[in-house]
Amino acid sequence: MASHPQNVDQTFEENIDEIFERGFQNCLEGCVNRQAAKKSKKKRAYIERGREEGHIRLLNDYFGDQPIYPDRLFRRRFRMNKRLFLHIVQRLSNEVPF
Repeated sequence: MASHPQNVDQTFEENIDEIFERGFQNCLEGCVNRQAAKKSKKKRAYIERGREEGHIRLLNDYFGDQPIYPDRLFRRRFRMNKRLFLHIVQRLSNEVPF
């Protein structure tokens, strides 16, 4: 006995609705679980790393009156020669308000 097309359509729609509902519930549960995991995470301890001192040391090592590192090592570390770097800094300083 052949199924009636209307019954097939109705069954199809019911199956699609059920699949959609399950997918939606899974997605919703995943979001809730991620939010709960975020809330339960411990905060990281702050460790002082002396960033300001490192910044000052880096400036003095490469740009001071008597730099520790020569231009060839500047190029090796920063992948551009020092003159180009200073040119970029000068252009940015003149053209970008900061």
